[in-house]
Amino acid sequence: MIRRRMIRRAYARMYERPGRGWYGDFRNFAEVGGEREALRAEGSRRATSDQAQAALLFARRLEYLQARRVGRIPAPAAPVLVPTLSAYVDRHAELKAADGRARPLTLAREREKLNAIARWWGDPRLDAIDLRHFNELKLRLKGRAAQTVCHYLNAVSSVLQSAVSDGYVRHNVARDAKRPRVSRGEVPYLESAQGHALLVAAAALDADPDYRGVRPLQALIGTALLAGPRKRELFALLVEDVDFNAGVVRFRPNTYYGDRKSRHAVRKVPLWPQLRALLVPVVGDRARGLLFPATDGEPLRDVRGAIARAFGGAGLAKPRGKEWHLFRHTYTALRLQTLDSGAPVSLWTVARELGHGGVGMIEQTYGHLLEVRHRLAAVEYRPLQIAERVTRSA
Repeated sequence: MIRRRMIRRAYARMYERPGRGWYGDFRNFAEVGGEREALRAEGSRRATSDQAQAALLFARRLEYLQARRVGRIPAPAAPVLVPTLSAYVDRHAELKAADGRARPLTLAREREKLNAIARWWGDPRLDAIDLRHFNELKLRLKGRAAQTVCHYLNAVSSVLQSAVSDGYVRHNVARDAKRPRVSRGEVPYLESAQGHALLVAAAALDADPDYRGVRPLQALIGTALLAGPRKRELFALLVEDVDFNAGVVRFRPNTYYGDRKSRHAVRKVPLWPQLRALLVPVVGDRARGLLFPATDGEPLRDVRGAIARAFGGAGLAKPRGKEWHLFRHTYTALRLQTLDSGAPVSLWTVARELGHGGVGMIEQTYGHLLEVRHRLAAVEYRPLQIAERVTRSA
């Protein structure tokens, strides 16, 4: 049996398909992309039915393929496959981690937000995200705090900025989206007498034999009120971080909390006399280890029940989920009302003790306290009668 070998056409031709318009057969140029193609005018989705126009389109296409064959025109670049939002989350996290722009905990929270947004939006490609997506996102988050909505919008803005650097999109459209206005009113904080009442209530719980919560609660709350640490910093505080000789409490990386928020978070805070009195019996003769360990020897994880009981015992309304911010704000408020070597304490000193890189946040958040010039030599919490007497004499 003789097999007939298919002979490739040595030429290109133009032909008409009845009812469908004019086509070009460029299979002789298959190695440079030629095939059977509809001869379409620019912007049209159908083959042209005008023979004169078809001839012009055929000539242009043939000229292009011939130039490609002899190398006068380079091969077109492979199309860029733009990933979807969810597919790009890991790459975005790698870029931020490599640049040192965020802590692992922050990246994990941002990843959760981005994956949720991808589900809500139907996981669009990065270059398909537009302002309509952000309007939809704001509607979905309606009822949540303005700051929370901004966190979600900023998460998308961050991932789109990474996509710009990778060349997947030309413009970060999230920058054009309107953010809700975040109201930054006066930050709540405890007065000196309220802080004292809270410490007294915590001491009562420590002395109650039926109390099964965190101990020593008074020292734990006292450290939060008298040093202003973040919650994770407090739970990871070590015995050796309390330096009675130097009179400071140091917040620095350790086994339990090595990933500080920033380089400014490594700092030291004065060991105020009231804080010293609370920590002496807690430290005892221990030389190292967690200052406030859980029953299993690991860092504390959840003390909300104990904090709520202390607030109730002091007759104070507990801010839901914001108690650690309240402690930190309280320390800042009282610290701003102290003297440093006989003069009002400087904003930079307070910012450094809080672990901030500048004084901007303090000026913005605590500006209403900067005109108050009552002054104690140390941060301390006094009973109501003593606090009033000190204020009148200041």
